[in-house]
Amino acid sequence: MGPTGLFPLAGLLLVALICVALLSRWFGAPAAAGRFATIDGLRGYLAFAVFLHHACAWYFYLRTGRWDLPPSPVYVHLGKSSVILFFMITGFLFSLKLIDGRQRGVDWLKLYVSRVMRLTPLYLVAVAALFVVVAALSDGQLRVPVLSLLKQALYWLAFTMPGTVDLNATPDTCLVLACVTWSLRVEWLFYLFLPALALCMGMAPPALSLLLAAISVAVVWQIGMPLAALAPFVSGILAAVLTKAPRFCALARHWGASAVATLCLLATVSYFPTPHAAAPLALLTLVFVLIACGTDLFGVLRLGVSRLFGELAYSLYLLHGLALFVAFRFVLDRAWATGVSSVTHWLLIAALTPILIGTCFATFRWIERPGMAATDAVTAWIRRHLPRMTVAPNRPA
Repeated sequence: MGPTGLFPLAGLLLVALICVALLSRWFGAPAAAGRFATIDGLRGYLAFAVFLHHACAWYFYLRTGRWDLPPSPVYVHLGKSSVILFFMITGFLFSLKLIDGRQRGVDWLKLYVSRVMRLTPLYLVAVAALFVVVAALSDGQLRVPVLSLLKQALYWLAFTMPGTVDLNATPDTCLVLACVTWSLRVEWLFYLFLPALALCMGMAPPALSLLLAAISVAVVWQIGMPLAALAPFVSGILAAVLTKAPRFCALARHWGASAVATLCLLATVSYFPTPHAAAPLALLTLVFVLIACGTDLFGVLRLGVSRLFGELAYSLYLLHGLALFVAFRFVLDRAWATGVSSVTHWLLIAALTPILIGTCFATFRWIERPGMAATDAVTAWIRRHLPRMTVAPNRPA
């Protein structure tokens, strides 16, 4: 079994699902409520796939010193295609809010507060851990001027929106979090662009929200983001539109749709080295549209264990890099880890998986969920104390 073999994928997924099943038995699974249970069930598998992608990348990084894509299309897709599907989820959920908002209006202040309270608490914890790791790697010594260090820290605290930088002259600082923050930056840009999308739908967003959209466009222009990077969000918007088609949704709930989605996934991985081309993106779009409209992959996405797995998705995505970095740079002897066989490497990852799942369960319960629950209170506080900064709900145009 080589470092890019398929057996570790099945084994590690089984380990993860056993851990999640035990947590579900001890603490209960999330309620099967909600309009899009299949989306909820998908998230955890996507986040864990990114973990497997980076676990494989670490095998080669230890031996070459280069952080690069794994030399296997399967492992490339585990990372790249999963992130594309995450972008589709974002495009779907928030364009759907706008579609529904054409009738009842959109509370823009609450929308943005909910995003801050959803993403920021755990992100700040992850960045604080990154600061601690960098301090340890630097032996507690200041290696750059204080003002430079503060500027670098602000870059990280701002979701690396201005760009990713090394902290305190520590090479490849982004590896501490597996360099995943770039996708959060893209998501924030999409959130800021939402008022412009609402305008295209015939709505009349408040002026302040349109200013945020203009800032988003300016940042995309400044950093030179290719328009192709926005294609997954368009796929998500398409899925949102199709959820309003009852006949299509009825077809998507048929078992044959699960077979079609599975075959599309297999074709994407088998025939295309990366998802960054029209054909694989079209296949992934079809898969996502079907899942958004009710395809549950033969019932797997509706299982209680899948729903709980989905709740851990953000923690898994953001913290798995930290777990890998700490394991290979602090816990294990690096020279020894560099020389182990691929079998031993994957056994180490298997041993790390329960620790990661347990940690993510804890961070969801005690950091993510309280942050989400505070959305209404924070929104009300802003309306009481900062009325001039309040973005009022828009009404249908």
